[in-house]
Amino acid sequence: MLILKIFSGIYLTCLISYSYGYIFDKIFRINNNLYENIITGFFLLGFIGVLINFFYPLNYIVNNLLLLISVGILLNFYIKKKIDPKIFKYFFFISALSLILILYSNFQEDYPWYSLPFISLLNNEKIAFGISNVQFRFGHISILQYSSALIPNFFLNKNLLILPNLLVPSIFMVWIVHELVFKKNKDFLLAKNFLFFVGIFFLTKFTRFEEYGNDVPAHALIFIIIYNILKIYSKNEKFKISQEFYFNKILIFSIFVIMQKIQYIMIIFLPLSLVLINFNSNIVKNYRIILISFFIILSWCSKNFIQTGCILFPNEITCFENLPWSANHPQDHAYPKKVYEASSAWSKGWPDQLDNILSHKEFIQNFNWLSTWYKNHGLLIIKKIFPFLVLSIFLILYSKFRYKYSIFKNFSKKILLLKYIFIYLILCIIVWLNIFPIFRYNVAFIISMCAILLSLFLNNKVNYSKKEFKSLLVVCLVFLCIKNLLRINDSYEKRNILPMIMSNTSHKVFESNSYKIFKPKTGGCFYVDVICSHHGHLKKIKIENYKNYKLYTYKR
Repeated sequence: MLILKIFSGIYLTCLISYSYGYIFDKIFRINNNLYENIITGFFLLGFIGVLINFFYPLNYIVNNLLLLISVGILLNFYIKKKIDPKIFKYFFFISALSLILILYSNFQEDYPWYSLPFISLLNNEKIAFGISNVQFRFGHISILQYSSALIPNFFLNKNLLILPNLLVPSIFMVWIVHELVFKKNKDFLLAKNFLFFVGIFFLTKFTRFEEYGNDVPAHALIFIIIYNILKIYSKNEKFKISQEFYFNKILIFSIFVIMQKIQYIMIIFLPLSLVLINFNSNIVKNYRIILISFFIILSWCSKNFIQTGCILFPNEITCFENLPWSANHPQDHAYPKKVYEASSAWSKGWPDQLDNILSHKEFIQNFNWLSTWYKNHGLLIIKKIFPFLVLSIFLILYSKFRYKYSIFKNFSKKILLLKYIFIYLILCIIVWLNIFPIFRYNVAFIISMCAILLSLFLNNKVNYSKKEFKSLLVVCLVFLCIKNLLRINDSYEKRNILPMIMSNTSHKVFESNSYKIFKPKTGGCFYVDVICSHHGHLKKIKIENYKNYKLYTYKR
């Protein structure tokens, strides 16, 4: 009965998200498919949460109102027969896969430390000034945390607030299989060959929910963006008709990526480059999408400014030093330069030093980090992508010998056709290596580069539509399901049916002007009703009332 209740909760969450994605698609002409509408709905709901939280906490009243609006949208369009009843069948498959992934699973390791406490803060309080001074990670939180905060309502309890981080990747996986296995048209071969290799990687690498966190949803969006970029490069008979829709989709999804993971900020150059390269083709015809994009960016930057004193925290250039809530002293917990240096050093392997331990600042300078990084993170990256490359290359070689075609025919011409994409991806990888060279921060660009290169070895006769290719994709999906069913069988007596959002640990309480901050005595904060941080600087925080908003500053 409990499993059925969880399944129903997942299904209802898909319906709510789809309703908002559908209406957004119709208003702004994104031309999304069913799966893209659900994904868009999650990020749109997150943005709606940002707007509401400027004035009000995301509590049960707000969440139930949004639920009623979604029901009204669905009923209106269903009665008018503008929604295909078949979509409810696809929701079933998405919910089934998501259920297998989530049952008796764990959170991604960072989730209880800052994602859950931030979600609980959204449910209990409106936005506050200087919130990053309590926990610096609150300053670069992901948009899906706002989506999660909107989950609890009449029908969905708090234990399901993890669903947005689960559903975006699982929807992406179902979409890949549906697009490549069950659709019979062969348009956009280059793009679909790319999607095939992405699917092989995604279905074999991201097999467990505890690996997802906030990174994997961003990877899924980037793969969708590059897939649509490659559709434009295909330049087939649909190009002139559809390029406007592709630009709209690429633009709005790029903004969602940045709101999800600021490390992927370079993704914004893709829609900008489309405008420059296709300037004379009037690719930008829908000015509504430009206006809503500008409004989304402005709202997100305003939120960042209020919470951190920066437009893009912890980028020091975008920070204002003279605000009451600015962390402008080097010893401050959320001092942007210190946060950047620490984050960069950790991603480059700072804890893995054996001799002559350097400070964060020294470690990231002059490539002092390179040898340490390579021995740990570098080799780990190779280990993670090696099985995918071996499987893909084996499939290409098998196809070459079976169908007797030249895999290098016109290879150089294909490379030249895509030269701008390759230059862009190489630049992204170089920037990643120099700033945050940890695999989960750049999976999408690395795998996109590999997938495009592998796609160039296929042709009009040998491609994703061959039985062997489709069968391999289905096998990968079956592999994912079996792996999780075996995990469930091993774990159902040891773990809770859903990851627990609350912890049994006690808290140390810090007070300032009758306001409280919690610090857990062990582990992360998890979901609590009071603002919480596991860091040890909390006695230095002063909390005041600033025009009916909380203001978190440092005691000077």
